Amino acid sequence: MADLGKSYGEALFLLEEGKDIEEELRLALAALRGVPGLEAVLMSPRIEGEERAALARKAFHEVKDQHLLSLLLLLSKKRKISLLPKVCEGYLLLLDKKNGTERGIVHSVRPLSAEEIRRLEKALACEKGTRVRLENRIDESLIGGVSVTLGDRHYDGSIKGRARSLREALMKGA
Repeated sequence: MADLGKSYGEALFLLEEGKDIEEELRLALAALRGVPGLEAVLMSPRIEGEERAALARKAFHEVKDQHLLSLLLLLSKKRKISLLPKVCEGYLLLLDKKNGTERGIVHSVRPLSAEEIRRLEKALACEKGTRVRLENRIDESLIGGVSVTLGDRHYDGSIKGRARSLREALMKGA
């Protein structure tokens, strides 16, 4: 099923001719996740396809992009709305490839400010030679600092990571 979601994302990308509709995709995901039970209702075999589409039209009323809205209605009608996260993933992978952007995740103990994320993105972009976009996720086990995963590289500037490195060094010396 995951591959099907990415295929829908690729088809949407082709229909959009590479247009950046990331915010619209985020709106759709937020709408799906923001209403408790919505996904279950849109996946229910007890509700007819047209009725599911009508419910989806109401749920996704903020989505203005016609191709995306049509896809959301189709996924709802066919009880495939659970594919939406993979649709977004497939679309964004192609958009990033087109724009020469690499996405990553920065883990921190507390939410980072937009300025802190921008500085990290800039530093990593200089090293990687490509544009970098980071998503901040909270991980209280880090104790302090940050840990960044970008593609197949991992940069660990957390206190937890430093403690692990120190422990490994001490074990080698013992």
